[in-house]
Amino acid sequence: MLNFEQWFFSLFAILDEEKMEQAAAIIWSLWNQNNDKLWHNKMVTVSGAIKRGIDFLNWYKIARVRWNGSFVNHSLVSWWEKPALEQLKCNIDTMFFRTSL
Repeated sequence: MLNFEQWFFSLFAILDEEKMEQAAAIIWSLWNQNNDKLWHNKMVTVSGAIKRGIDFLNWYKIARVRWNGSFVNHSLVSWWEKPALEQLKCNIDTMFFRTSL
């Protein structure tokens, strides 16, 4: 039986870039849904969590195209670093749109 780390890396070894992005977004959303249930007693269906993950990924891609990095203060950007061997690193970002506030 695979542990989570083995499953995670074996999954990403067989997926193309687009599917990797979707898988990461879905895994994040499922984790987030679990926290919402635990801490806020909010219920979200699995299909709702999957849709939310894909939606966040699509919103992120749209924002990247619109902004194209031209308004980013590069002194505030934290750059990705490869994790040490046998270490799993998970960065979580979020964004808000004026229309959703």
